[in-house]
Amino acid sequence: MGVSLEAGRTVLVVRETAERRLTMHIQKATAAELPKAMQCYEEIIDKTPDIEHLAMWRKGQHPTEETILSYINKGEFYILWDHETIAGMMALANGISETYRTVNWITKATDTEAAELHVLGVSPDYQGKGIARQLIHEALCLCKENGKKVLRLDVIGTNTVAKKLYPSQGFVFCDTGHLSIRGYEDMEFLFYEQRLSK
Repeated sequence: MGVSLEAGRTVLVVRETAERRLTMHIQKATAAELPKAMQCYEEIIDKTPDIEHLAMWRKGQHPTEETILSYINKGEFYILWDHETIAGMMALANGISETYRTVNWITKATDTEAAELHVLGVSPDYQGKGIARQLIHEALCLCKENGKKVLRLDVIGTNTVAKKLYPSQGFVFCDTGHLSIRGYEDMEFLFYEQRLSK
């Protein structure tokens, strides 16, 4: 499977066969798209094998409609569309959140130099097709375009898939700790970052 970029990175060719060329585009979400985004998160929770063990996502608990709307309102939530269908989603938050300020990061960065990747999800119909890797690539490109020095993220300790995925995409382990997310306060998280070359 090859991944290539067209038209200034907005159109992605994720898979090409003799029958069909699958193209997608990524864009910032609007408040009107919140119901579709939440429906996609619910499908991920319902249909992804071992999601309870891996990401520990739970309906009404995480990710919440309030959280996603907050990202949307700040222009920090992106949807990867396959025509009218959501293939994947992510939040790319600017600055350093309060819960990240106590982490022992390798790269020293100010609020304007750092970004955080959160709630990356792939629709069940698109899992296993490289969509998560493509979303990570897009996040890194957006960070570079906006002059960020580092992209950071957290992974819940039980998520064996993410603990393999992010290092394979150039992220470096920095620290372990806890986050103040309702219902997850006692769980261990791993923190990763990728320093971005200018």
